Amino acid sequence: MNQDDHLLHWLIHRGDVFILDRGFRDSIYDIQSLGYEARIPPSKDRNATQLTTEQANKSRLITICRWVVEAVNGKFKNRFKLLRQSYFNKALPNMFIDFRIAAAIINVCYRVATDSRLASEILNIIQAENNTPNLLRDYVEMKNLNRQRVTFTAMEAQMPNLKSFERLNEDDIILFALGSYHLKLAKSYCAEHLRNGLYIIELYRENALSDLARCNIMINNAWLIRARIQSRHVRSRIYYSYMLIDGNRGDRHAIAHSYCTCLTGSRTKGSCAHIISIVWYMGIGRHTDFNLPAQLLNSVIIGQ
Repeated sequence: MNQDDHLLHWLIHRGDVFILDRGFRDSIYDIQSLGYEARIPPSKDRNATQLTTEQANKSRLITICRWVVEAVNGKFKNRFKLLRQSYFNKALPNMFIDFRIAAAIINVCYRVATDSRLASEILNIIQAENNTPNLLRDYVEMKNLNRQRVTFTAMEAQMPNLKSFERLNEDDIILFALGSYHLKLAKSYCAEHLRNGLYIIELYRENALSDLARCNIMINNAWLIRARIQSRHVRSRIYYSYMLIDGNRGDRHAIAHSYCTCLTGSRTKGSCAHIISIVWYMGIGRHTDFNLPAQLLNSVIIGQ
């Protein structure tokens, strides 16, 4: 690629954008020196605990565009065992030939990747939320809500706030999350926490929300909920997930603001899987017979 007569330069033009993952971070300078632009998901700043809102939003936009690449790579790994395991050194000369054969089989026998039927609506939401700050994050940090317990009470089924939260469908949640990937993770989070009895949603005292305007949040009929969700990567780590509900609005638009203490929880373009799990549980899960996966394993005792 560093050679001027490389075939790649006939296919792409100066100013074209490379959408890459973090594995290409050492190649960014070479790509830009050739007149191309490169985009990789940003990393958090030194000593920071999570991405800033701008960084998290940028990361989400890049991963949305990269989805089709990961989906196609997944087809190769799922359909062909040879391509999802370590290659022997003797087989390396034939690796690209094997890859081309696998690609030909996929092109003939499997459906091509297509846009979601909600793609246009998702793009409109992304453009409408451009450069939107996370005001709820400012409010949580201003009042130090992560350290407060007395001001929160566990929500119960008979509470009017919970009853007023409308039933949603999966399209609503996909539009709120800007994709279906987090919806799959949300169901897993719900299953794990319901199985352990740790899925507790707490309600913040209504009279304590009188100072929302200090963070430029102009909602009259609002209520704030919080959930503590265990990380799926580090067992000892708990994330605090917040949602500010506008009681004057319905369906997914009732979720006026959201914030989570996880790595990407301050984004305003879509939301993290922890927030989506709360939305899915309140909007769908509690209204249906949600069957926990692999319940049989709970009764299995492994003896010596």
